[in-house]
Amino acid sequence: AAMESGVARVQLDLDEYRERLERHLGRSREFMRGVINSAKNQPKRIVFPEGNEERVLRAVQILRQEEICEPVLIGTDREIRAQAEGMGVDLDGVSIVDPRSSEKAVYYRKELVSLRKRKGVTDRDAERLLGRRGYFGVMMVRMGDAQGLVAGLTKSYSESVRPSLEVVGLAEGHQCAAGVYVVIQKDRVVFFADGSVNIDPTAEQLAEIASLGAETARWFGFDPTVALVSYSNYGSVRNAGTEKLSRAVDIARERWKGLKIDGEMHADIALDPERRSSRFGFAEIKGEANVLIFPNLDSAHIATRLMGTIGGATVVGPILMGMRSPVNSLQPTATVDDIVN
Repeated sequence: AAMESGVARVQLDLDEYRERLERHLGRSREFMRGVINSAKNQPKRIVFPEGNEERVLRAVQILRQEEICEPVLIGTDREIRAQAEGMGVDLDGVSIVDPRSSEKAVYYRKELVSLRKRKGVTDRDAERLLGRRGYFGVMMVRMGDAQGLVAGLTKSYSESVRPSLEVVGLAEGHQCAAGVYVVIQKDRVVFFADGSVNIDPTAEQLAEIASLGAETARWFGFDPTVALVSYSNYGSVRNAGTEKLSRAVDIARERWKGLKIDGEMHADIALDPERRSSRFGFAEIKGEANVLIFPNLDSAHIATRLMGTIGGATVVGPILMGMRSPVNSLQPTATVDDIVN
């Protein structure tokens, strides 16, 4: 307004100014800026099953105002709009779908029965499941009425991700999904996996998780260097657990010929190339590893949480990789920024 009225002595490029402000707001926004710009160029229809949650409504307002995507809320139109109005949230341009009155429900039910009939799902079961917003949302994605889904504030992670695994399913050629966290520090970005799905992965699953972690890093514009981290360095401790990690490295090298991967190794050895070269000159990766694969869900989840608290890192994710379509489950503690990211 000051620029338009002539009061302002400096004329700003508002887009550049907005990006500069966001760099001050946090490393996650700076890191996500390229992703956001890409999304704005081709806005996708993203469904939010928890349409009456306050954090979802505030996130959806941001997403709509910045034209990052076309949000779809699931729930009762009157209830959602009344709640949004009470919060001062503008839902102009935001679609609301009520599963109880949707004309698509009958088609979704038929598809769900066809998909899950060998898993004991009858017509009546499908109708009951579609009464749950999570299942209705993933069916929208499966049937092409939305291109992605974000959910999980009101359930445990395992509960919120189950409909996606059952209905959307794994992408062709994948044997498992994996939750990849982006851990953003002042001087580095590292990808942690798997921090949300596989409790005690096999060697074959670890190899696939390594590939998914590398794929995520590559998607964000990084050249992936993968390390499987452990309390053992290259067989210094021999047992079933460390041998599983070593076997996973062999499997990954065989399946993905160009993948830069090594392990098992200590985390500091993975992140400090000088220390690695001085002690293990035979190491098959050079430079700092930027994709860390953990031996189990315990270690990955603990490391990620520590980095986000006492480690001072900004953490984005988990990004659910290996799925047929983009479906992501939030942690129940997710903030508005987490949802937007």
